[in-house]
This record gives sequence, C-alpha cells and structure tokens, in this order.
Amino acid sequence: MTYLIQQKLPKLMLFFFILLNTGACVSDTASHIKNLPQKTILIPSGEELKTYIAKSYSEQKKGLSGVKPSDFSDNEAVFFTGNRIYEREFWMINTFFDLDLFFLNEDLYVLDIHRNLQHFEGESPKSEIPRSRIVRAQHVLEVKSSSPLAKKIKLGMILKWKD
Repeated sequence: MTYLIQQKLPKLMLFFFILLNTGACVSDTASHIKNLPQKTILIPSGEELKTYIAKSYSEQKKGLSGVKPSDFSDNEAVFFTGNRIYEREFWMINTFFDLDLFFLNEDLYVLDIHRNLQHFEGESPKSEIPRSRIVRAQHVLEVKSSSPLAKKIKLGMILKWKD
C-alpha cells in the first residue's frame, strides 16, 4: 500500500497542479473586470449596457488591459468615474480590441467621442501606444468599437443609469 501511494502521489500532485493553473489561466484575463461592481446604463434607444464600474486608481489604471475579446461582449462597458471635470486621456496598453470612448459630464451627457481607438498588444515602445485625445470630462465610458450599441451613442446624448 505504501509503495502504491509513493508511486501515485507525485503524479496526482502534478495533475492537480496543472488543473489549478490551467483553470486560473482561462479566467484570469477578465477576472479583474468581472470582479468590479456592476450597474446598467441605458442608451436613449432603451437598450442596455452591462457596465463595470472602475472607481479606484488601480482599477482605472488596469482598465481593459489583458482582457481578451471573448471575455468582453459587445453589450458590456467599463465606466471610469471621476469626482469632478478634469483633463482625461486614455491609452491602450496591453489591449486586444479597439474601443469607442465616450467622455461624459456628471449628468452622463456625452461631451465628446473618440471612436475606434486602436488596441495595442504590449507595453512598449511607449511612443507607439495609441492614446485618446485629451478631453475635459468627469467620467469616461469604454465600449468595444465593434458594438452595435456603441454606434448608437451620439454626441449630445444623455445616458442614464437603470435603477
């Protein structure tokens, strides 16, 4: 019996190690986004965007970095909060899909739109990482450029939270 345990234990431990690490790799790309608080934004057409709220500096800094297209659907968005209007600029470090950025005031009025900000699969050279233009806004909403809902959001619209 002891001989059998000594023979099988290393293989069993290796199996569990591989199983645990494989599972972590599959879900890790989107885990930081999926763990954020969620609300729903209504666009004027009445359609809904499942919205992840990035409040803290670290949440906003990470943004959609590392998130694969298959882990973020066309009806999802990330909302970057702000406590006042100030100059906002976003860059696309380690991203895997293009984004539409909607710069908003405190009432979710669309002040400016940056469409099709190109993704950048890496962290350098920094001079080549695409950046949005600088816009004075309180909040920013990021949606996949491929989203039909993103295409319906226009300058001057007011978005609403669904309660």
